[in-house]
Amino acid sequence: MVKVIVVLVILIIVAVALYGLFSDLAAKMHFSNLPYSFFRVSSSSFGIGVKVKPASNFAPQPSTEPVKKPYQVSPPPGVSQKDLSPFYDNVRITSVQPPRSNSEISWLTLNTAQSLGSNLVDITGWKIKTNKSYVIIPRGISDYNPSNLTPASDIIFKSGDYAKIYSPTNQTLRNNLRLNKCAGYLNSQFTINPTLPNGCPNFSREEISTFPGACQSFILGLRSCQIPTPNQINSLSTSNNSCVNFLNLINYRGCYQKHRADANFFSNEWRVWLDQNIPLDKEHDRVLLLDRSGLLVNVFIY
Repeated sequence: MVKVIVVLVILIIVAVALYGLFSDLAAKMHFSNLPYSFFRVSSSSFGIGVKVKPASNFAPQPSTEPVKKPYQVSPPPGVSQKDLSPFYDNVRITSVQPPRSNSEISWLTLNTAQSLGSNLVDITGWKIKTNKSYVIIPRGISDYNPSNLTPASDIIFKSGDYAKIYSPTNQTLRNNLRLNKCAGYLNSQFTINPTLPNGCPNFSREEISTFPGACQSFILGLRSCQIPTPNQINSLSTSNNSCVNFLNLINYRGCYQKHRADANFFSNEWRVWLDQNIPLDKEHDRVLLLDRSGLLVNVFIY
């Protein structure tokens, strides 16, 4: 038994001596500073376990800066690669209508291209530049709420969106806006040039089926987006209150309140009226679409 104890003591002494020798050697060789040191041994853990610490420079950290890819498009004649916008060809001028006479307004259409994908693009502040001069795309109202009209904000395009941009017209609607399924009712409330599409939701037979026959016939006889006049409503006031209450909601406000939550409520179309004429030549012109940095997004020649 004594011999066993003596052997154990000797082994412990040898182990401690070897550990001290290894520690001194490691200190001199600076293993901790080696570029691919996968782990370090802590003396406090000797005899209990080895603490493994990943080296700080074992794997490169990803860059937080976006990777800038070169353009994969060829610039149009007379334009260098450095003059192309990051949004080049994501938004396009697809049609241009110069004024044929002094009484006609000029307009053009901007469309998003398929290359835009799931990205968004802010076109407010972009320039429409012709051989004569330029105009700047203004702000608009994305959600035209009649109860709480929000201030205009930047026009943000998503894939599938387009804008019809007009020179100034004599109209009482003073806002640029994204259209929705109720927008046609605004034609009766404002003077709008050109008028907005008349594609308001139809009334279901079920929702008016309890009204008197004369009231139902009147409602079913209305054109899309037609607002009943006060005289027409008064002539049906003897029918019943439900009929009159329903008629008083056939307008933009009533349609908005009823359909605002519909999944397809908003249109992809924007209507924009500028404060100054688009300086288009009556015969031929080159129209450039420039981003806020003055870089080329698209060109249209007619």
